[in-house]
Amino acid sequence: MTIEELCKLYALPEGVAEALRRAGIKELYPPQQAALSAGALEGESLVLAAPTASGKTLVGELAMLQAALRK
Repeated sequence: MTIEELCKLYALPEGVAEALRRAGIKELYPPQQAALSAGALEGESLVLAAPTASGKTLVGELAMLQAALRK
């Protein structure tokens, strides 16, 4: 999933896509996509176990951002 698809699917502000592009992130890794499919951005509690440098932190950051935007 590309960053543009991510932002459109989850109605994230354009600034999020811009920030991710500036950070060099163009698309999600498979573990990130799996976490989103499991409901990480919809408030579901889950455990993401994945290798180092597979994007766990970004999933957590996106989940926090989405939760803040919902409030």
